Amino acid sequence: MENLQNMRRKYAEAIIQVGVNVQNGQPVCILSDIENASFARELAEAAYHSGASRVHISWQDERLHKLTIDHAPPETLSSVPDWLITDQKALLKEGAAFIKVLSINPDLLDDSDPERIGTYFQSLSKLDQVMSPIQNKIVPFTIAGAPSKGWAKKLFPDLSDDQAIEKLWAHIFDASRIDDHSVIDNWQKHIAALEEKAAKLNHKKYKALHLKAPGTDLVVELADEHQWVHAGETTKSGQDFVANIPTEEVFTIPKKTGVQGTVTNTKPLNLNGGIVDQFTLTFENGKITDVSAKKGEEVLKSVLETDEGARYLGEIALVPDDSPISNKDLLFFNTLYDENASCHLAIGRGIPFCLKNGENMTEEELLKAGTNVSMIHIDFMVGSAEMDIDGIKEDGTKEPTFRKGNWT
Repeated sequence: MENLQNMRRKYAEAIIQVGVNVQNGQPVCILSDIENASFARELAEAAYHSGASRVHISWQDERLHKLTIDHAPPETLSSVPDWLITDQKALLKEGAAFIKVLSINPDLLDDSDPERIGTYFQSLSKLDQVMSPIQNKIVPFTIAGAPSKGWAKKLFPDLSDDQAIEKLWAHIFDASRIDDHSVIDNWQKHIAALEEKAAKLNHKKYKALHLKAPGTDLVVELADEHQWVHAGETTKSGQDFVANIPTEEVFTIPKKTGVQGTVTNTKPLNLNGGIVDQFTLTFENGKITDVSAKKGEEVLKSVLETDEGARYLGEIALVPDDSPISNKDLLFFNTLYDENASCHLAIGRGIPFCLKNGENMTEEELLKAGTNVSMIHIDFMVGSAEMDIDGIKEDGTKEPTFRKGNWT
């Protein structure tokens, strides 16, 4: 138990010092489920030790989350309270660093109405618009995980509650490069390696990527001014941060109307506690024209109706099959971890900083540059050990980029 506490402390320090890189006098906002209250306080302590001026914890409760979806009146499901928007805008104005702690039970909404789940999900997307300064790198942010009982028992049903939680903590530490050595050093070397990979892809200047695997034959044209990036970023004021802990990806932005073919997921997708799996999407001129799923089809279709941009891609990310999280051979049922074990795509909003000067563009300018605009951004996993990817150059010639799930 003493070692667990020591590792939790190191993990909290990594989130504060590497994830958001808290500066002296900077406020911090932590979004956490009440089940993770003790870890949220450890984050707060680490933030104050790093010079935070004030720590605000925005408490969430997954049980209330389910009660709202199951029983709230329709007008509640489809709206975001004004006070919540006001709070978030005030924190953004102060230049706060934002930390989101993910721990939701993957089976939380198994018996809930798919239509109500979709309506609630769409309402949450409206809050994302308020948080656009995060996407435009005005303030630092990071997303990290912490075990809940429901999540831990989903992964390790044969263990006791305490054993399952402790085992999930161990996997989170390992995936997040938390060990007995210098955690900050670990992360600096890792970000440098991702930067090198992104630089090589930028040098290639591919016009498109062709993904082939069982159930997948997809050509993804890239936006003309796209740039390959990774989760290690810098705000406009010069503050370095790492948006996801863990992270193994390099990613960029597709051309909105340039996606053709079919793609099949390789890992389940957890949509706020509702699981969608074994689904195939068909694209024509960038738009999703056909959807089928063996689990959660109605939830997925509802999400695709969020707005016009919800039926187009906003991201393509490359992750080798031979990587730390993938090599665990453990399905986390949590996109933060599963997307870093697999190449993935995202439906919805394109990430502005994947486009040259994109963070300074209006929505109209982004659309003109070929970038998708939407209230949502949802990653889903498509990579596997059977995935081949070719880079297509401007003259149409192809060269192997991935073979059998790994970089060539």
